[in-house]
Amino acid sequence: TTCIITLFLPKFCKPFFLNLLGHSVHSTSKIGWSIIRVNKLMTEKDTRIGNFNIITCKHLSLKEKAFIKKFNKIEGASLEVHLEANGSIGNRNKISRLNPPITYGIASLKIGVWGQIVHGCSLDCTRSISIGSYTTIGGSDTQFWTHGYYHANTGIERIRIDGEIIVGNNVYVGTRCTFMPGIKI
Repeated sequence: TTCIITLFLPKFCKPFFLNLLGHSVHSTSKIGWSIIRVNKLMTEKDTRIGNFNIITCKHLSLKEKAFIKKFNKIEGASLEVHLEANGSIGNRNKISRLNPPITYGIASLKIGVWGQIVHGCSLDCTRSISIGSYTTIGGSDTQFWTHGYYHANTGIERIRIDGEIIVGNNVYVGTRCTFMPGIKI
C-alpha cells in the first residue's frame, strides 16, 4: 500500500495517506514519483524525496530539510537509512544490502548534519556505514565495501570479512575512491 501511495498519488495528499498507514510523514514533506517500500517512513519538516527512486528498506528517516534526489536505488530488507538535518543523497547512487542468510542482523546508513553523498556512488551495506556531519562524498564512482574475502594460498577456501565503515566529520572524499571493510577516517 505504501508503494502504491508513493508511486501514484499527487504530492499534496501523500503525507495524509501515509500517516493513516502508521508512518510519520510531516505535512510539508514532498515525495515524488518513486517506488518506496518501507516498514517505517519518518520525515520531518521540509524533507524531499525526488522522482524515479526505488527505495526498499526496513526504515527510512529524514530529519528537517534532508532530501533524496533522483534515480537512486536503495535496497535491503534489513537496512535502515537515517539522514540528519540537511543531510542528502544526490542522484544515481546505489545503496544495497543482501538479504539473509547472506547477511545477518540490521545494518544502517547514517548521514550526519549537512552530510552528503553527491552522485554515482555505490555503497555495500553488509555492515553499517556512517558518514559524519559536514562531510561530502563527492564526485562519482566512489565505492564503499563493508565485506570482502580472505582467500587461502591454495585451493578454493575463503573466509568473508565484514566491517563497518566510519567517515567522520568535515571530510571530503573525491571521485573514484574505494573504501574497504573496517575503514575509519
